[in-house]
Amino acid sequence: MKNNIKYFVTGLFSVLTLCFYSCKEDDEITSEFSLDKEEIAVGENGGIEIVNVGGNVKWQTTTDATWVRVVPSSGVGAASCEIQVDSSVVADFRNAEIQFMAQGLAAPKILKVVPKVCLWRMQTRRLSLKTQQNTESVIMISR
Repeated sequence: MKNNIKYFVTGLFSVLTLCFYSCKEDDEITSEFSLDKEEIAVGENGGIEIVNVGGNVKWQTTTDATWVRVVPSSGVGAASCEIQVDSSVVADFRNAEIQFMAQGLAAPKILKVVPKVCLWRMQTRRLSLKTQQNTESVIMISR
C-alpha cells in the first residue's frame, strides 16, 4: 500500500508539471514594418520609383493625391511597390504623402513625394530658382 501511494504521488507530480509547462504563454511575435525610403523626388514628367516594404504584417497604403498611385497598394509582409507619378500639366511644384499603415502599429510610415529640382545651364551670369517653399534663390555664375 505504501508503494501505491508513492507511485500515485509521483504520477500526480508528473501530470501537474506537464500541465504547468503546457499552459505557458507562447512567445509573442513582434510586428515588424519598414520602408527603405522616406522620400522620393520626381520631375515634372512624372515617373516610376520603387520602394521596398519590409516586415511581417498586413499593410495598406493611402494618399489624397490623385496623381500618385501605389502598386500594389496593400499586402502582407515584404514587397516591392511601384510609386507611379503622373506628369504635371501645370508649372508648379507638387508634394504628396503616401501613408503606409501596418496592422498592429499605432502610427503609419510616411513616404514623401517631392519635386525634383533641376539646374539648367544658362548663358547669363545670374540664375534665379523658385524652390518648393516658394522662396527665390539667386546663384551667381562665374566663367
